[in-house]
Amino acid sequence: MEPNEKREKKKTARWARAISWDYTGTQQLQHNQDGISVGPAGSGIDVASARAPLPSLHLIYQTTMAQHKQTQGDSKKARVATKQLQVAVSKIAKTCSEIGKRIVTIESRANVLETELWAVVQQAAMHDTQLSDIKWKIEDFENWQCRNNLHVLGIQEGAEGQDP
Repeated sequence: MEPNEKREKKKTARWARAISWDYTGTQQLQHNQDGISVGPAGSGIDVASARAPLPSLHLIYQTTMAQHKQTQGDSKKARVATKQLQVAVSKIAKTCSEIGKRIVTIESRANVLETELWAVVQQAAMHDTQLSDIKWKIEDFENWQCRNNLHVLGIQEGAEGQDP
């Protein structure tokens, strides 16, 4: 240990011995060889007359307390921000849940419509096939009619008028 450290420890020990407490918790008046004085309860230490490392300790204490208060303020701000984020996240989760339900409903409706559309497409394809078959038969019938002079049943003779 260096000599300066030893001196500082001795001063700190003297300063600590200068303060004593009675049974009621009030400070007693005492003076020691370094000039440290302690006043009655609540008066504190006379920092100006103390030769112990009290001013530096006092500065450290004030700095620490200021940092502590700032940390407490930051902590309160963080708690408020956390609560606000929790509210926002719960709103988003609720909205996502509602959207999910709507998507499920839409998908079920789309499946029903897809099934119905498939049936309509199949029916339309069948009708297209039948229509093309009928067109081919009509064209074939017209071609044979001219050659064979066919009579179509159910249509009266001369119903075509003047343009046979």
